[in-house]
Amino acid sequence: MQSAFAAAARSYVAQFWARKIIF
Repeated sequence: MQSAFAAAARSYVAQFWARKIIF
């Protein structure tokens, strides 16, 4: 359960930074 939450948080942060860098 915790690992799934960590993976979701990591993907969210990755998307956030990808958008910040691209746009």
